[in-house]
Amino acid sequence: VLAYFFAGRWFGPQAAMVAGLAQLFTPVFWKYQRSAEIEGLLTFLSQLVMFSVIDLLIDPKTLNARRRHLLIGTATLGLVLGILVKGPAILVPLTASLTAVMLVFGWRRVVRSGTLGVVLVTSLIL
Repeated sequence: VLAYFFAGRWFGPQAAMVAGLAQLFTPVFWKYQRSAEIEGLLTFLSQLVMFSVIDLLIDPKTLNARRRHLLIGTATLGLVLGILVKGPAILVPLTASLTAVMLVFGWRRVVRSGTLGVVLVTSLIL
């Protein structure tokens, strides 16, 4: 559902269907979901953090206040729950998404983002 939603937001409805179905039918995710381990939950939380952070940083001028607050909340929730689930392992996907945004859009986009600071400080406080 996350892949479907964010792909639809970024690339349109056809890409959303392809992304959602691709993730649904990817066998590597089935193994985690069929076991009683925390890897499936960590995978979900990692996607939540990565997609939210990327959406916050790609084009911040197009986000209205409601969407910005929603994305900050979901990124913060994903980070906090990820730390509770598996400790600092959730920081790897966060670092990867920040690195990707820096490589594509430049480091200034990440450094100037006040919303990213809000996510990190709120997550640390919680």
